[in-house]
Amino acid sequence: MADPDAAVRQQFAQWMDAWGDRMVRFAYVYTGDNATAQDIAQETFLRLYDRLRSGAVIQPAWLFRVARNVAVDAIRRQQRHQNAQAQLLRERPSVDTSTERVVVRQVIDTLPETDRTCLLLHYFADWSLEQIARELSLSPAAVKARLHRARVRFAQAWKEDEGDDNERVR
Repeated sequence: MADPDAAVRQQFAQWMDAWGDRMVRFAYVYTGDNATAQDIAQETFLRLYDRLRSGAVIQPAWLFRVARNVAVDAIRRQQRHQNAQAQLLRERPSVDTSTERVVVRQVIDTLPETDRTCLLLHYFADWSLEQIARELSLSPAAVKARLHRARVRFAQAWKEDEGDDNERVR
């Protein structure tokens, strides 16, 4: 009996041989970072594999459109992460970074387990909502709601901690 996925794997290998290096170079143009470009190409080819398994007919233009979309998402994630870091530093400039890390960890530890996991995977591991949803057996909408709730709780706990710091100074 023939392996039904053998044809898909063969098609996939052909696509990788033909377009793999070009995908990495294409992603590098968007990001300027080789590691990020490799990640983008990998994510693009994972999506290609899923499409091939579904029996869809694929054109190279589709592959490049997916790579561009993945690159744009990666750039947006990076910008959000940088903006969040900059905002944290503006809000608490007097705290040295080692103390700040401890406080951030303490605040994160106060969150409910699933919310904390979603927050850590999204912001520190740069996982997409879909990846987190698959890993935690949740819908992407549920992950989005948990992230929102975790951010709100984090902000509240952070402000409470900041208030405690101000009382200690007095």
